[in-house]
Amino acid sequence: MKSPIRKRREALGLSRAELAVVLNISYTHTSSLERCEQQPSPELLRALARLFNVEPKTLEHELTAYRDKLRHEVQERVTNVGSTRR
Repeated sequence: MKSPIRKRREALGLSRAELAVVLNISYTHTSSLERCEQQPSPELLRALARLFNVEPKTLEHELTAYRDKLRHEVQERVTNVGSTRR
């Protein structure tokens, strides 16, 4: 499952390194954003939205939905591991 940032970056044909240069952030930060390990600052969210030609609220909603889905998947895995050990 790809994050909204990764999907949109790939749709533009940009590498992570290129995205980092465009946004003036490190490659590591770009990678962390794509994996939802970090949330973009309001300023960075606006820059990403401009680059992806979407409203910041749209991108924020996509990221929230993606994080919620990841959280749900992790909870299911933990539940399944716990139930197989009994």
